[in-house]
Amino acid sequence: MNNIITLLLAFIISVTLVSCQTMTGVSQNDQKSQLPISNLVSYGQLDNGLTYYLRPNEKPKQRAFITLILNVGSLQEEDHERGVAHFVEHMAFNGSEHFAKDQLIKTLESLGMEFGSDINAFTSFDNTRYLLEIPTGQPENWDTVALILQDWIKGIQFDEQEVKKERGVILSEKRGHKGLGERISDIMTPINFSGARHEQRMPIGTDAVLNTVSSETLQAFHAKWYQPHNMAIIVTGDIKPQPLKQFLNATIGQLKNTNSAKPQKYLIPKNPTYQFRTIQDQEILSTRLQLRYQSKSLTLNNLEALRYRLLNQMMVTLFNQRMFELTDKADKPFDGASLGYSQLGDDRLLFSFNVSPQQDQLEQAYQALFTEIKRVQQHGFIAAERQRYIEDVLKSSALSLQDQDTIHSASLTGSYMNHFLYGDHFLSRQQRHQLLTQELPQISLQELNQHFNNLVNQSVHSLIVYAPNNQQLPKELESNVLTALQKAQATTAYKEGSLEKPLLQQLPEAGSIEKHKTIAAVKAEQYLLSNGVRVIVRPSSLSNTEVLLSAYAAGGYSLADDNNLRSAMESAKLVAASGIGPYSRSELGKKLANKDVRVRLSMDRYFSQLSGSSIPEDLETLFQLIYLYFTAPKIDSDIAKNYRQSVIKYQNNRLNDPEQKYADELHRLLVNNHPRSQPWSVEDGKKIDHQQALSFYKDRFSNASNFTFVIVGNIDLPQLEPLLERYLASLPTGDSEQWIDEGIRTVEKNINFSRDTSLDEKTKVALRYHKPIPQYIADTRFKLGFYTQLLEQQLQQELREELGGVYSVGVSANIQRYPVDWFNLLISFNCDPEREQELLDATQAVVERTLSQPLSADDFANIKQQRKVSFEDGQQSNSFWLGQIYAYERDSIDYFYFTEYLNRLEAVQLDDIQATAKTLFENSYLIKSVMRPKITDEPIKD
Repeated sequence: MNNIITLLLAFIISVTLVSCQTMTGVSQNDQKSQLPISNLVSYGQLDNGLTYYLRPNEKPKQRAFITLILNVGSLQEEDHERGVAHFVEHMAFNGSEHFAKDQLIKTLESLGMEFGSDINAFTSFDNTRYLLEIPTGQPENWDTVALILQDWIKGIQFDEQEVKKERGVILSEKRGHKGLGERISDIMTPINFSGARHEQRMPIGTDAVLNTVSSETLQAFHAKWYQPHNMAIIVTGDIKPQPLKQFLNATIGQLKNTNSAKPQKYLIPKNPTYQFRTIQDQEILSTRLQLRYQSKSLTLNNLEALRYRLLNQMMVTLFNQRMFELTDKADKPFDGASLGYSQLGDDRLLFSFNVSPQQDQLEQAYQALFTEIKRVQQHGFIAAERQRYIEDVLKSSALSLQDQDTIHSASLTGSYMNHFLYGDHFLSRQQRHQLLTQELPQISLQELNQHFNNLVNQSVHSLIVYAPNNQQLPKELESNVLTALQKAQATTAYKEGSLEKPLLQQLPEAGSIEKHKTIAAVKAEQYLLSNGVRVIVRPSSLSNTEVLLSAYAAGGYSLADDNNLRSAMESAKLVAASGIGPYSRSELGKKLANKDVRVRLSMDRYFSQLSGSSIPEDLETLFQLIYLYFTAPKIDSDIAKNYRQSVIKYQNNRLNDPEQKYADELHRLLVNNHPRSQPWSVEDGKKIDHQQALSFYKDRFSNASNFTFVIVGNIDLPQLEPLLERYLASLPTGDSEQWIDEGIRTVEKNINFSRDTSLDEKTKVALRYHKPIPQYIADTRFKLGFYTQLLEQQLQQELREELGGVYSVGVSANIQRYPVDWFNLLISFNCDPEREQELLDATQAVVERTLSQPLSADDFANIKQQRKVSFEDGQQSNSFWLGQIYAYERDSIDYFYFTEYLNRLEAVQLDDIQATAKTLFENSYLIKSVMRPKITDEPIKD
């Protein structure tokens, strides 16, 4: 099924920003059409007015996900407080009544949680959220959670020194936002929020306030707004609601409301004055036009609101399917066109028609878009489109109902948050499916078409054109666009071709299973088929409606000649874009609309790869698609031409972006300017040839015996085996092949590389430690992972917590396998240009200290616990098992390292970690790369 349709199911239940109408004072008639509320949730208020939502759910086992929500964000700030709501959120982790300085994070880490993924917080216009994930197997963990929640509500301490240090962190976070996105936001915020308080209340705040705000101001904001009656706690996971409710009432339920302050609601003005803007910037790499309309948003608490959302989603999906179909056409004037919408404040929606033109075809592109808008206005959508959509959504809903016992607890939080903040009703999957079955078929074609006309017949909200700095836009662009919109004509109704042909005209003759054995280490079955294809299958009950598949073969585009390298690199993308069998890509989407099947092709330098997924009942369709991608691939010449033009257009503009130039120059330096590892150019785009690409693709997929397939999910082996014999054992075979070592290596010397090219007032720093190593050893990689986490914690402590110089530090490391074994470790951060050298020196000092001085035993113990928790959690998902088996098989790693993981985790010593790190760093090379700001005479054009 199309992803956009599947997402509707989540959309109905969980929209992050919706209007905030209350549910009190509704009429009797409205009451009759009220949506139900799920009885799977225990919710109400504690003694002090704090709202609670408690939802038991066993995936993952022995885990609980906790969200503390305050219905106050940046909109409640006064002029002298801009940024204070976010600042207070930061201070919640920097000292409180029961946890000094960073002890709150350290305490949670000792339970196996990681800061960022399991422990986090967010501030928006209208709310502040604190997120925790905890193991529930130890009852004392709840005592710790209660203390943390109590402190966040009433016990945050605003120590002057901690405020001063955190000020630097927040300014670094704000600096990190600098870039194209912020420059566009500075122009678009006054347009999107014209006349609204939001325009002057961006959550990150202003430099003026952040540089001067006192601890007293922060304390006053916290004291005013952090009241139990303004807050809610959501707990989803492996819990027992009644005992947990009693526990919460006895702890945080006893905190007092010290004032009665309630947040004021601020809405977006309706029908704002039309605005036109052109936005040009060096970092904008392609032109895009947006035609935007404003519309209402309704609280999801009654049938009217549900129907309104269903109409919006159906309208958007069907229009986008038509625009996607046009991308398959020859000589199309645009790379892509679409309709989308987003929430604007609490009670408004903003719909945007978007079009990205081909090179020098802006006028033709927007005229084509307007023609399709007019076609829907005049002739409407057709019955087949509507029926296909309804069937697809209802099938997807039915599948979600089958899988309701395996839903992940973290995904449940959003609907309860929306109920607390905006009044949306939260439904069970059973209730949702009943409502969809009842309401969706009642939406007539006439109602849908009228809904579209209601949108486009109103006044235009805004017209926005984004373009590269060097593009000359017509002086009369605005009037030209609006005139074209008024004069657009579509004299013919939309028609679609027949979808009656089967994917396969004739079923292939089946092969056979030659050998079968069990891989006990991962509870999988291995099949060797008669044509040499190897298949590893792990049946699983982790999801009722999921089967995942990945396949690989050595080779990749390392086997391409220099003359067809670029065609080879894009070959899998071009095959995927051209459809399969008798159908184009867009036709294939329609043909498979009522099936939950996906196939993805990819090719990297050393491997050809295929991945897919389906539900158990559609497994044969998945194998039919795989069979066709092996035996009857095609590349449509028009698709290839359009793709080539898009690449050329992108490359024409790419090097106008200073960051792209910097990245290209650095890459050439890193690979010794190797001719087969060069950044893309316009000339490379021109070299893409569809015949060369197809020939290369066929060569890679012509010998199925090179491939290993890994399948994980809800699989019945007696039903699967005939499919393996029919569709995989019948695939053609040929000569065996391997990837080629092209001689690409990272430069083996120390280098300081810097350029003063950034358009923004921030410095980007990266340190790369690397060297070739004699042999890949899984245990070395295991210990390197430990060291990487320890190093990242130490750098975070020094650069962020002590020096206040960065918002975050990224540390990543790996043992590269192909083409030769190579150690790599990368440290990266953004900082104030004036503090570059200070922070570089501090970074290298931390690295040296972790290699030469005793490491923290407490941090090491916490990381052990985190890794144990992560490993246990991973085993509760099919994607984890697929990834593990795939990696172990492709890289020929002994399953001992998997089966003994927890024992190895328990046995590994801190000295072992440090010794491994020393060995890897010894005689390694260091490449320092720094991108500094420059004064540019080409500012963004508005």
